[in-house]
Amino acid sequence: MARSFGATAFYAAWFLVAALHPRLPWYLPLERTVAMKVPPLSVGMDFYAKVAIAAAGGVAGFAAGWFFERRSSAAARARWRARGWTWALTLLFWCATMEVVVLSRRAPIALPAAHPERPPPPPEAED
Repeated sequence: MARSFGATAFYAAWFLVAALHPRLPWYLPLERTVAMKVPPLSVGMDFYAKVAIAAAGGVAGFAAGWFFERRSSAAARARWRARGWTWALTLLFWCATMEVVVLSRRAPIALPAAHPERPPPPPEAED
């Protein structure tokens, strides 16, 4: 029961972050910086921030499931375990669908060549 609650809370947190678009720290590899943007115009990654928030939700859900598992009967545990996994798989489907939609609509813009934060090109290799 605790694992099903943890998985459900993980996917619920991931879904909320994807749906509400809060300000997250984005790693911008071209600029080699981290910025708080919603979403940035250039190439960026918010995956690590989403995973951290979802993991915190999963830990909280696991703790809640563990607490309630100790105080419920065997029949109630079986019912709640099945319900928890049903919710977890449903949220997994919706999270995956939302990520595909969000990523398919994202069109990053490359930095101009004269941008001060653009890294210099790598040196040419000599033969």
